[in-house]
Amino acid sequence: MVRLPGAEEVYLVTETRLLPWTPHGYAPGRPREPGTVELVTPPSTVDVLLAGYQPMLHPSAFGTG
Repeated sequence: MVRLPGAEEVYLVTETRLLPWTPHGYAPGRPREPGTVELVTPPSTVDVLLAGYQPMLHPSAFGTG
């Protein structure tokens, strides 16, 4: 999860999009673009993801649910 400069929302990073988290799930989001973001996910969790762990995501991350 990341936060864009000056933003309050946090976003799930996918291969092509940034999906804003809401209390009801993920919203459609916006395309990923180069730039600087604030990492919200703890570094130890990022290490696990980089090692290949694939978490289960809420169905809204896929446009359903």
